[in-house]
Amino acid sequence: MRLRVPRPLVIQIEQAARRQAPRECCGLLIGRVSGRVSDHVSDRITGPGGGTPAGLPRGIGVLQTGQAAVLTRQVPSPNQSTRPQRRFEIDPQVLASTLASVRDGQERVLGVYHSHPRGAALPSWEDARGAWIGGWLWLIVAPHAPAARRWGAWLSLAHGRGFAPVAGGPRARAR
Repeated sequence: MRLRVPRPLVIQIEQAARRQAPRECCGLLIGRVSGRVSDHVSDRITGPGGGTPAGLPRGIGVLQTGQAAVLTRQVPSPNQSTRPQRRFEIDPQVLASTLASVRDGQERVLGVYHSHPRGAALPSWEDARGAWIGGWLWLIVAPHAPAARRWGAWLSLAHGRGFAPVAGGPRARAR
């Protein structure tokens, strides 16, 4: 999978990460995919405890290897986690309203972004536990890391098997 993230999105997310530190910032990633994007692919989706949900709402895109994605915008969300310094949780109202806004268009909700204010731009154990949609894009920003290690782009694997790196993810701007 190849990814293109426009510079304005990179700047917006980095600024949010710095403003919200030491809490993790978070939000949704909206974009378009070249090739076929699936709305409902039940064999690639794993729910908590390994179960498969009844299906995803229309508007959620499940990416597959070999596709190219272009992010068009991000939708910030308040971090609803009870432990916002260590994990993130997207506000369900933000998810619902974003899904409604993309339902009939060419854009899809392709994944999430969040920050690791005190850590690396690598998926954490907490991230792996929360990655129940296989084929979703995860952008992680470590706002205080050196520019070369500030960003990570990952694709969640099916059935809770972790993450695979994504080529062409965001690049940090020089300070």
